[in-house]
Amino acid sequence: MDGPAAEGAGASAANAFPMAQLKILHMADVHLGGSGPAFGARVGEHQRRIEAAFVRCMDLALSQQVVAVCIVGDLFDSPRPSERTIQVALRELARLAGASPPIPCFLMPGNHDCLDKACVYHRPELQMEGLRVFRKAEPESFRLEDGSLAVHGNPQPCGVTRHEPMKGLHPDPSARVNIALAHGGILLPGITEEETALLTRDEIAGCGMDYVALGHWHDPTDYTCEGVVARFCGSPEIVSIGQKQAGGALLVSLGPAGVSTSREPTGALRYDSVTLDPEVHPGEEAIEEAVSALTDDNLMLDVTISGFAPEGFTCDMARLQEHLESGFFRLRLRDDTVPPAEELASGGATRRMIAPKAVGILRERMELARQAGDADAERIARRALQLTVALFEGREVLQ
Repeated sequence: MDGPAAEGAGASAANAFPMAQLKILHMADVHLGGSGPAFGARVGEHQRRIEAAFVRCMDLALSQQVVAVCIVGDLFDSPRPSERTIQVALRELARLAGASPPIPCFLMPGNHDCLDKACVYHRPELQMEGLRVFRKAEPESFRLEDGSLAVHGNPQPCGVTRHEPMKGLHPDPSARVNIALAHGGILLPGITEEETALLTRDEIAGCGMDYVALGHWHDPTDYTCEGVVARFCGSPEIVSIGQKQAGGALLVSLGPAGVSTSREPTGALRYDSVTLDPEVHPGEEAIEEAVSALTDDNLMLDVTISGFAPEGFTCDMARLQEHLESGFFRLRLRDDTVPPAEELASGGATRRMIAPKAVGILRERMELARQAGDADAERIARRALQLTVALFEGREVLQ
């Protein structure tokens, strides 16, 4: 992966921005109407938070007086969203059209809200003034009347097994600034080859655009290539489990000095993960206290209990989950401890293969160290016993 571009990186197009600074809002992957079973009973609230983040994006566009908004795919989570979801989108897009002066919006379908004959993008309400929707399943370009900006995109049709978002996109020599909208992953050999929509670094480097606005990956990432600034803006709100960064949108400035970007927060949710050592938190009460201290209704938290459990360690994870989860937007607890030596030594692993002999030797060493009053030697033997039996039982042991 190429390193992040410095602020003010040079433009790649033939023109060198012979104009005053031009500022746009780059956003993508809103997923209005979306959520999933991983959010449990909070699916409805999650959908409302996604809508609230979209509202904040429109607020940002208006307060920053951008010259255009670019929505790079997956405004909707489905090509046929509910009527309520459509009305939320129309209400907010109308705010751009009603601004003084009106703010043009370039709206391109993605892989979730892909193009077909019955998709939402053929609704007559989406013909509102200033809204340029990429409705053709082929490369298409829009140019502002004053020649300040041309925006190019190749939206994804429904049902395709392979889509090339940058295919057929060429800069408009009559426009002072050219922007490509590309909704798809970056080809990373051995990692992303199976994704339906892909573009390459070479395509970015050779596209001739002044900026490539990327969508599809939900965390912000920089894929600037050979001077062509290309960025994933990330989703305005956390929309899926595993998304690490909070929601936001990119303010992109294009001018004589080149391209600079600033990611502005629009989401309320955040993600974090913590690992608790059972020797530091030696029981259910201590673990509950540590997790409770992190209580935050906007937090999606993963907690892993990992390490060597001391003698007498017990923790009812199901009870803790039920007791604590109301304090978080989403909580996931996982017990990854190596059980106490006495518990392991009485388990099935001690009756299989060479385990009995290994366990017997280590138990004998523990007893000898205890008789000798050598606490360090006893502790080392106990750890060795835990580790040995855990490995025999196929556990993944982290040290």
